[in-house]
Amino acid sequence: MTLEQRVEALEKTVKVLAGRDFAVDGGRVFINEAFIQEGATKAARKQAAICFYMLSLGIKPDVTPSGY
Repeated sequence: MTLEQRVEALEKTVKVLAGRDFAVDGGRVFINEAFIQEGATKAARKQAAICFYMLSLGIKPDVTPSGY
């Protein structure tokens, strides 16, 4: 699996798992700031799941809150 294929797989997974709460841009995961404020625990669980999935694909997670 090429890096491009891994990023595409990650983007699809993020869209399915997280919906509007997360976004992927160039392999970077962005968290919806309003969502963090609404439910930090839920967001943290989703973030951890996404990071674990990225690591399983051999991609180093670069998680940055949106708006920064």
